Amino acid sequence: MYLGGAARLLKWTRRAALAAAVGGILSLNASLTFAADRPLPGVPAKAPEPVRWPPHLPSTGYVFYGEEIKQVVAGSTEADVVENLRYKLSLLGYQVKFFVSRNGDIVLVTRFERIRNATPLYGESRFNDEYTMDGMFPFWRKPIPRHLRCFVFFLGKSRIHVDAAPKSFSRHRDALGKGNASVGSEMQFGPITSDHRLTIFIYEYAAQAQEDPHFIHPSSWKPLDHLQRSGIIP
Repeated sequence: MYLGGAARLLKWTRRAALAAAVGGILSLNASLTFAADRPLPGVPAKAPEPVRWPPHLPSTGYVFYGEEIKQVVAGSTEADVVENLRYKLSLLGYQVKFFVSRNGDIVLVTRFERIRNATPLYGESRFNDEYTMDGMFPFWRKPIPRHLRCFVFFLGKSRIHVDAAPKSFSRHRDALGKGNASVGSEMQFGPITSDHRLTIFIYEYAAQAQEDPHFIHPSSWKPLDHLQRSGIIP
């Protein structure tokens, strides 16, 4: 069937608009590949929120120094270490939030997860920190004990002093969940030096029933047990 000039022009315009839209989507997807912390085009990424300072007393913790950081988290610059650590955590199923400390340290925080013997409980219940019951019938049901953990990573050159132990799980969880999803384009990065520290705080909580989980200190496991059994380090 013959199309008049106006009809052909309309058909060509629709095709061009569709091609432009598809091309834009492909271009956007390409720009987001392997770099979730990159800002979207035209949307500047703000600097991370300030983390509570000094931080709460952790259940346990560990520090890597200078060259150790380069070995544990491949990278010779702060930017490489942050991105490689974020990427490794994402492969392990962790959602990461970013903060900045008063001293300018970059802070990465994982979501609280359920653990057993310092090992994550993989599956749908892993990141469910709410009170739950097991059993199919009401008269057989009983509370499922909760043992919860999160990791907080501080990358910088300062020695970190701690405050009192956290008093409320729900308030602690909500505060740590308010970080940014990205590092932010305003952050200034430099090379990893012998003065650098990668400080890792581990926070644990437990509850047997419906009450707010209570803080655990000290941890029942060594810090390297937590890091190795979670898969963060070999």
